[in-house]
Amino acid sequence: FKMPSYKFAPAITIAQACCWYGILTLNFLAHAIEETIWAVMSAVVGLLLSTFIIFGTVDAQVWYLSVGGIAAITLYVYFMMKVDVPMYIEKWRTSTRLGKELMSIRIGRQDAWSRRVVTKEWKHWEPEVAWLTGYFSCAVWTSIALVHLSFDGDSGAGIVQEQLMNV
Repeated sequence: FKMPSYKFAPAITIAQACCWYGILTLNFLAHAIEETIWAVMSAVVGLLLSTFIIFGTVDAQVWYLSVGGIAAITLYVYFMMKVDVPMYIEKWRTSTRLGKELMSIRIGRQDAWSRRVVTKEWKHWEPEVAWLTGYFSCAVWTSIALVHLSFDGDSGAGIVQEQLMNV
């Protein structure tokens, strides 16, 4: 069965809109929704990759990449649902409990453009370290590694891309 990548675009657009809304208004619930969308989309990709394993319609290299991808996606979804999403929900609850007002998008845009508070205090970074490390290190290195994958003989990158597009 075939699922072109453009079918993911609406969910990605909504996730990005939630991200920017959360950044500009300081509404942490928007970030929880964004991260949930990313987790669900990743789970869908994992399910699509599982078709390679179940139906065995690809060469061995793509099959092994699928297994690795499913393992990575499983860890990612677990992290998102056990660490990241609950962190944002807790931030939202705390913010609500303390009566902090949300900024309007206009005020938030002005604030984001001008406010700069640089801190090296661990207490400000500690809750964010897990996702920052995963996003700015693990994900980046994985992306770089994917670019440098090599395939033997007739199973070049074009064939792999074609097989991936025909899932």
